[in-house]
Amino acid sequence: MIVYLLCLVLLPVATVATLATVTNTPPHPNILFFLVDDGGFESPVWGNPVISTPHISALAHSGTLFQRAYTAVSSCSPSRSAILSGLPTHQNGMYGLHQNPGNFQSNADITSVPNLLNQAGYKTGIIGKHHVGPLANFNFTYGTDASYCWAGALGNPMNFGNDVTCHAEYNQVTRNLTNMKLNTREFLSLEPTQPFFLYIGFGDVHRCKYKSPIGSFCEFYGSGKTNQGMQFPTIEDWPTPAFYTPAEVIVPPYLPDTDSVREDIAGQYTAWDRLDTGVGVIMNELTRAKVLNTTLVVFFSDNGIPFPAAKTNLFEVGQHEPLIVSTPSSRSEGVGHTSEVVVSSLDLAPTLLDWAGVAYPRNARARGAPAHLTGKSLLPLLKNSGKNREDKNREDKDREDKNREDKDRKDEDRAAYGSHQFHSVYAYYPMRSMVTTQYRLIHNLNYNLKYPILEDVFGTDTWTDIERLGEQGNDHPNGWALNYTTYMFRPEWQLFDVVQDPLCLDNLALNGSFAKTLRGMQGRLRQWQQDTSDPWLGCNPAVPNGLSKQEEWSTTHSETCSF
Repeated sequence: MIVYLLCLVLLPVATVATLATVTNTPPHPNILFFLVDDGGFESPVWGNPVISTPHISALAHSGTLFQRAYTAVSSCSPSRSAILSGLPTHQNGMYGLHQNPGNFQSNADITSVPNLLNQAGYKTGIIGKHHVGPLANFNFTYGTDASYCWAGALGNPMNFGNDVTCHAEYNQVTRNLTNMKLNTREFLSLEPTQPFFLYIGFGDVHRCKYKSPIGSFCEFYGSGKTNQGMQFPTIEDWPTPAFYTPAEVIVPPYLPDTDSVREDIAGQYTAWDRLDTGVGVIMNELTRAKVLNTTLVVFFSDNGIPFPAAKTNLFEVGQHEPLIVSTPSSRSEGVGHTSEVVVSSLDLAPTLLDWAGVAYPRNARARGAPAHLTGKSLLPLLKNSGKNREDKNREDKDREDKNREDKDRKDEDRAAYGSHQFHSVYAYYPMRSMVTTQYRLIHNLNYNLKYPILEDVFGTDTWTDIERLGEQGNDHPNGWALNYTTYMFRPEWQLFDVVQDPLCLDNLALNGSFAKTLRGMQGRLRQWQQDTSDPWLGCNPAVPNGLSKQEEWSTTHSETCSF
């Protein structure tokens, strides 16, 4: 059935030049950004004792581990555009995937971290998955053209014409660790005196074709093993891949514990092993080039894992992501730090610009309207940001630590916001969300639509079993913790106590005891939508005055966004 979208996409507007302002830049403030694809918490760093990730663990043990980090949208291209632009997907225009059949692109007038750092004298490069567009909006100077072709998922040449001149085989640039190592080495050799921003987009741990010879998570790629009669060559820099049996894995509590789920997770673990090896390989290249001791390192994932309840959802397990930030000073001390402050992927652009000493342009635009960053730099939350550390004595450091502790207390009121429109063009389900230290609010704008299941999940045995049994009236198929009916048909408002209910099973939106919390969060969410020029803002009524009208929030909706 064709669904006609009534409150939807606006065309990109003319580009407006936005120039970066360089502030007080420390010497050679390099940036290395690791972005995992569909990564969760499959590491001892986050309590999984089965899988070994020595390189990610080393990074966490010498940096700041953010335990409450959230993506602004749990979908590939929209998330990447939010990370790189600092603007939520509804504001930057990347409403869905940058590929067929939707071929979504961001608004023509936005700017981004690579563009601003280019203007500030940085060399910028991408190795691995790109998946945002147009190229001019995310203009890495190295990695996206025929001369330095290090990136994949640059867009469809049939639709984007001659803008795409790099046509690398996807796995060769996103999973072949030896190729990624050599591309990193070449990047570091270019303009060696310039500070750099290097963005590594791993292909792992995204799904591949389900139960294909290469494996559901491409776990056999580069392994030197044979599967379904197909022999795979060995990646030189992944000489001893780790494989796991289904019996060994840990099934997350939001998934049914079945043979199909366990088999899937076993492949996912091997992909994590390749990913972790890749982190070590790239870090070694920076050490080899003698630039690691001037480099900020960030490790993050774009969205939830490709399983039910996670990817494309704005539940806790869909938005909650692994985040590590490591500075030269923290690595030299070799002591890790943990932060419980709620932070967002929208905080990453301000953090990178802050580290580089580059101000976001005052004349920035998005969709024809003025734009500003709503995120905050994370540098003040780091145990030691490393900025001007050599000038601080012990008294200054003690005072700085106390100030940070005071700030952490104030930041208990920080919130992370979410915004989702599409995954593929066939999966329209607009949502907005907000999470604080205790509560998560979700606004399902088209709540009378049946929730669409993304392709990565739909074709798996896990979902086939859930759907088959669920449609037969079993709301907890195979012991699934979530309720099938309320998963597929969601109310307009959902409120969860994520401290007591991290799986988001008990909706408190209609519980009168939480009316004040609900109303306060609704008001803050709407204010954020206004601050970010949300085109979907008209899809819900204004906040009613007074607490007595709670029922209006749960029963009314705008006809413009419903079907």
